[in-house]
Amino acid sequence: MGFPLRTAVVLALVIAVLAACVASAGDSVEPGSRGNYYWFGNFGLYEPGGDIGALHTGWNLSGGVGLRVHPNVAVESTLAFLRSNGASGDLWAIPLTLGARLIYPTPVFEPYAGIGSGVSYVDLNRPGGNDTSVSLVDYLSLGADAWLNRNTALNAEMKYQFMNSGLTGANVNTSGVLFTLGVRRTF
Repeated sequence: MGFPLRTAVVLALVIAVLAACVASAGDSVEPGSRGNYYWFGNFGLYEPGGDIGALHTGWNLSGGVGLRVHPNVAVESTLAFLRSNGASGDLWAIPLTLGARLIYPTPVFEPYAGIGSGVSYVDLNRPGGNDTSVSLVDYLSLGADAWLNRNTALNAEMKYQFMNSGLTGANVNTSGVLFTLGVRRTF
């Protein structure tokens, strides 16, 4: 794990603890009273871990909508923009995924685990040329929501995305770790 990613993890843990402390000072919120539909937006870091050498830690911007089908289960769709660059070129990836979250509901702080699948558009601009592909993407995630009130939560999530793209006629692994902070809002 590189220095920027380590710093982001520590910062996110501090923010999550502070948010939980602030939220716990207010009224408790029952999980069923949060509404069924929600939207979310996140910003964070993308640490490529695949076999494209010399790519640096990049950024990730994502958002989506979801449906809480049970106090312990939610399904959601996410659209993300990932970017990284380095000596081997500039990498852009745009994954569109559909997934599920298994939630442990508590009055303020809700940890969860998620899994999902989708498709990803990948664009790699190398010094020798440009290469694009569309491929399947899968992910596993761990995160937590710190509810500030009945409709708004701060969110921290770590996700590993498995993306094997058919770039340059070979199977290039563009998988990586995403670490995000964001907001979840029910309606």
